[in-house]
Amino acid sequence: SLPENFLPEHSFDNGELYIRDEKLLPKPLEAGTLKREIAAYYGMISHHDEQIGKVLTCLEENGEFSNTIIVYLSDHGLALGKHGLLGKQNLYEHSIRVPLILTGPGVPKNSVHEECIYSMDLPSLLYRLSECPSPDGKDSLPSPQSAFPDSTFSRKTIFALYKDVQRSIRIGDWKLILYVVENEKCLQLFNLKEDPFELQDLAANPVYSNLISQLTKQLRNAQESNGDPCLKKFHP
Repeated sequence: SLPENFLPEHSFDNGELYIRDEKLLPKPLEAGTLKREIAAYYGMISHHDEQIGKVLTCLEENGEFSNTIIVYLSDHGLALGKHGLLGKQNLYEHSIRVPLILTGPGVPKNSVHEECIYSMDLPSLLYRLSECPSPDGKDSLPSPQSAFPDSTFSRKTIFALYKDVQRSIRIGDWKLILYVVENEKCLQLFNLKEDPFELQDLAANPVYSNLISQLTKQLRNAQESNGDPCLKKFHP
């Protein structure tokens, strides 16, 4: 079936509409053709899952499964019709929110966490789980306690970027995406709790003008603290 946020084509130029991935199928996207692409993608995922099963079986056969911390972390997946896009060159949740699965000693069983972290937090998490000191003495996780204090840890702010054309900031349920394409700015504002598929852009609603100003300020702060070389392009 088609994704919930399927669109025949993206509603504006996000700066990456003419790259290889976006030329894999003609636009506007046709439902039947896209469904075949999705089926092929699912087949690739099934093959990948089978190979992971071989690794887990090997650990079990060698008696190492129960004392091994296993981390499954994916790269960005393809959009395959979400928001009218085919590739992963965007800052929507379907591209930047990658799968992360952990199992092993110290990991709470049968639990799902919706909190936000960066992939770069994983080394600190693994050092905590294995009770090994970090070689450089640094710890990137927000909480200084155990790996899963009260079964949760989270970053309050998530900053994301793509090339020199897209930047985003997420604070709580709110997410702002800022585009600068050929010196033209475009904003998107989403409430991820009420609109997890990012279909209702609230940026044009004057009710949220103060919120947009606050998020834009936080985005600039994140760009500054991360040494973003494109800071002046987004905030001239």
